[in-house]
Amino acid sequence: MLERFEPHLYKLRCIHCENEVKEEDSHTRCPRCEGALNVEYDWANVRKEKPHLYPLKGDNVVSLKEGKTPLYEVESLWMELGVKNLFV
Repeated sequence: MLERFEPHLYKLRCIHCENEVKEEDSHTRCPRCEGALNVEYDWANVRKEKPHLYPLKGDNVVSLKEGKTPLYEVESLWMELGVKNLFV
């Protein structure tokens, strides 16, 4: 089961205009400039409130040099999970 982070544990910020966006105001794009949104976590509070997620182990991290990959809306999956507007 997916664990949802409470809104006080993260912020959505536009990568272009740096506008902070509330989750309910936009799903994937900045309403001001249509820029992509970056998730900024409050790691200190995440660690306090979700200790079961730690320790993070960085020694075995695998990277495929990912980045700038497109998002695809998967309506059938978001309908099944009950999560509106799911992008993968």
